[in-house]
This record gives sequence, structure tokens and C-alpha cells, in this order.
Amino acid sequence: MSVPPIISMHDAQGVHIDSALELLSEFWLFAQAHLAPETNEIKATPDAHFFLHQLNGFLLPQHRFALAKKDHESVGCVALSELHNDSYPNACEMHCLYVKPQFRGQGFGHQLIEQALLWAQELNHSHLIFNPLGESESLRSIYSKFGFEEIPPLSHTNPSPSHLLMLELR
Repeated sequence: MSVPPIISMHDAQGVHIDSALELLSEFWLFAQAHLAPETNEIKATPDAHFFLHQLNGFLLPQHRFALAKKDHESVGCVALSELHNDSYPNACEMHCLYVKPQFRGQGFGHQLIEQALLWAQELNHSHLIFNPLGESESLRSIYSKFGFEEIPPLSHTNPSPSHLLMLELR
């Protein structure tokens, strides 16, 4: 299997912004479906300004955002930001880990997680935390291969049917 290219938005041209906004919108729908599965009630999708604001937040100096590409198509994304909490000092949070359904199982998610880990280490974080949203045996297997362990909810998170995972980086 060839390694999928990962494009950091800090290094990218403006041409990738539309792809990033499209993937953030798809991730938002995916997250809504997983955060409220029992109601099957998905909120109206926010407008493009909402996602542009979110993307701009991921482009701040201590934050990161990347796209996974196959040929000329953006097929997945991941974001990383600082996480201020009392339980895990110097932690960061992985957000928006998403791969389009037709491209799952091809190594894109694995590469995006590896990119987030590289960023976390470059930024000298001690813990990487994220909410995996989806529950499947294949996802749990990927996360356990990286060494992620389940942790209780942090004080800043809203209660949800999902759980949090943490990876100690040092």
C-alpha cells in the first residue's frame, strides 16, 4: 500500500481551502449522527462561515490542520489544538479525524493519526486526547495499535454517549 500524501494547511495554497471546508462540513454531519444517534435528529448544517471560522482556528500558531489526498481529491482530514484542562497538563486534542466513507480501509486514517502525533511531539505536548465518536472493532484496533487508552470525561467536555481516548507522549 502506498503512503497517502498528507498536506498541512500551513504549507498549502488557497486551492485546498474549499476541500478543507467540504471535509469539515462532512465531519460535522458525521459527528452529529454519532453524538445523538438515539434521536436521529441532526441539526441544520451551519453555513460556510461557520466552517471557515473553525478552519481559521485550526490555523493558529499552536494548532494544526491537514488533508489526506488521493490523486487530486481530498479524502480525509485531521486537526490538532491545545487543550487546557486540570487532569492532563500540557495536553493537546485531536479533532475532526475523518475519512470519506468510500476511502476508509486504505490507510488514510492511520496516516492522519500519525500526522497528529508528529505535530503533538513537535509542539512538546505530553498527552494527546480525542473523542473517537465512531464505535467499531476496526477503529478500536487502530487506536489500540497506537497505544490510546480510554479515560473519563474531562471537565470541559459535554456528556455524550462517546468516550475519550488518551495517548501519553512521553
